[in-house]
Amino acid sequence: NIKNEESLYSKLRAPFILYKEKINYERIGKSTYNKKVYKIKNALQKQLDDSYEVYVGFLKDKYYIEESIFKIVNDGYNKIIIVPIVLSENLDFYNLQKRVEGLKLFNLNIQIKYSEPLWNSEKIVESYKTKIRKQIDLDNLVDTGVILIGEGLESSEDLRIVNAIKQDLMFRKKIKNYLTKEVGLDDSKVRLCWYDNMEPDYLEEIKSLLEYGVGNIICVYTNPGATDISNNVIAVNIKNRIELPEKVKIKVIDGFVYDTNLIYELKKKIEFINLQKWD
Repeated sequence: NIKNEESLYSKLRAPFILYKEKINYERIGKSTYNKKVYKIKNALQKQLDDSYEVYVGFLKDKYYIEESIFKIVNDGYNKIIIVPIVLSENLDFYNLQKRVEGLKLFNLNIQIKYSEPLWNSEKIVESYKTKIRKQIDLDNLVDTGVILIGEGLESSEDLRIVNAIKQDLMFRKKIKNYLTKEVGLDDSKVRLCWYDNMEPDYLEEIKSLLEYGVGNIICVYTNPGATDISNNVIAVNIKNRIELPEKVKIKVIDGFVYDTNLIYELKKKIEFINLQKWD
């Protein structure tokens, strides 16, 4: 997986990265990410009509996207809609396209289309609104802070990365606007930050909230495909690197999205793409 990344820095740091991943998996035993994705697959299959067949392919695990596409072709299909469950047009999004194009399927008269990422979906914004709103005590808003954590990308002048950062920020600003304008949280107590590689990070923003005397802090990694590993890394870093005052409570919400909003959004995207003219 590291070899598939475009980042030379990641390749050079491979031993350190692998060791860190090993430690992360030891903490939680096993990730449930794959099971969650297959639940999405089954729910989506039920919503689509019989002319569609839904497959699952992963970028960084079996069945890899290449394996799934070959299965689709072997099953006799020549029109493929690829639906990346990602928030922005990040490097995973472009890496996916690069790997698919590398298969040279046009030689087999296979047509491929891609759906757009989820950053401009109001339905997915609603999903995060609901997740966060359930954790807020309306009778104690003055003592509540929210940390909205974006993916974070390695610094670069690459326009793809710049656009992905903008998309991520726009998505989270919609959530922040809801929390401040409709729920009533203080604007200074809803913070936008990053998971890694970029500043401010979530640890800095938690420390800033503590200076306001906030007693309840809700953290959510606004990544529809957030893994158990990611959520646990956030929780462990908070525990190990921040000295919390007595009675301060921090809750890390699962950032993974699996609800009717997501299924509706994916179904709508698939049907819209299929209505457009194929080559």
